[in-house]
Amino acid sequence: MITRKNIRLKEYDYTSKGYYYITICTKDMKHCFGKLEDNVMILNDFGIKVQNVIENFNNTSDDIKNDYYQIMPNHIHIIIEIKNNINKSLSNIVSGLKGKCTKELKTKGLWQKGFYERVIRDEKEYNNVYNYIINNPYRDKYKW
Repeated sequence: MITRKNIRLKEYDYTSKGYYYITICTKDMKHCFGKLEDNVMILNDFGIKVQNVIENFNNTSDDIKNDYYQIMPNHIHIIIEIKNNINKSLSNIVSGLKGKCTKELKTKGLWQKGFYERVIRDEKEYNNVYNYIINNPYRDKYKW
């Protein structure tokens, strides 16, 4: 059995108000959501359905907001804002988002276990993350 390294901040309350940078990857980094053409992400049917789930995510709660996102061929970047302290942890929020995508796509085994997260602590860090996400399609050298 593989033991996963816990990358969460110890003693941090992941239900607290703030901004969080999330990356969710497909299982085996399989290209499921479309392709890059001339540094532009072209969504396929799966990608469009995932986009709809993410955009409707804002309608599920007044306390949680998708602030910005970018769908790539095999992963998704999202800045999530928790507007008020809530009873759901960030893990519960991401799990719910993955579950809604899985249900909408009518497929199992789509996602890699877990997700990458980063607590965004200030405006400078927010701007760095935002710029990273918005420029992600231009990073052809990384062969996403």
